[in-house]
Amino acid sequence: MQFPNVVYGSEGQQYLNSATKGMPYGQKMELEDGRVFRYCLNDSTATVVGSIYQAVAGDAEFDDEAVQAIRAIGATTVSLTNGTTALAKDELQNGYILFYTSGSPSTLKGGAYLIKSNQVAANGATYKVDLKSPEGLVVAIADTDKYSVIHNLWYKVTLFDVSAAPTARMTGAAVRIITASYYGFLQTRGICEILVDDGAALDPGDTCTWPAAAGASSGDGFGDNSVSSNDGDVEDIGVNINIASVDDGAFVFLKLE
Repeated sequence: MQFPNVVYGSEGQQYLNSATKGMPYGQKMELEDGRVFRYCLNDSTATVVGSIYQAVAGDAEFDDEAVQAIRAIGATTVSLTNGTTALAKDELQNGYILFYTSGSPSTLKGGAYLIKSNQVAANGATYKVDLKSPEGLVVAIADTDKYSVIHNLWYKVTLFDVSAAPTARMTGAAVRIITASYYGFLQTRGICEILVDDGAALDPGDTCTWPAAAGASSGDGFGDNSVSSNDGDVEDIGVNINIASVDDGAFVFLKLE
């Protein structure tokens, strides 16, 4: 089944909690009032309403790995060497791959290709990835080239830890409890409830960011970026649109996309 670029949903559909995959990872859904959501697979812990989630943490074992075989322009399957992190079948589905020469500086070969499927790959094993585009490679690759891959940003989303340096991009706010390893939606844009815990009231017009306060713990909420010592480290998640006290639910206009 081919999904459109944007699914136009109705109020209530953002509260999906399903054991069965029904859409591509990252499928965009917009409601009639302009709120935007992304379809995701939750990781192994139930989501917390009002908290921000992130993509799978970056892994150096998916970076700068070896291409195994020469492939011509138009090829849709490529052979690769896996790093030390094992890959399950189709774990990289709707993720991305890029190719480049091993020289210094490198020459990039094409853009970020969308992945259709991947084989199981053990530590150091050779495996194949299928590209989603029927056009295939737009630049030929050599067996001396390198590649990097990333998972889809909405595959196995995890809680964004406000007490530590970021390990991946923020992917949205949980609007309901999504069961561990279930599918649902994270909100990325529009009016949303966010947990506030910044040591001071959050005023209308304040941008909302992390860390919430000095000594924040992983389960704390977000706050006014004027109290943050790390304003430049990560993006603001949005703008507060009403007065909110400490340890409160705040109306924030999310701007994650």
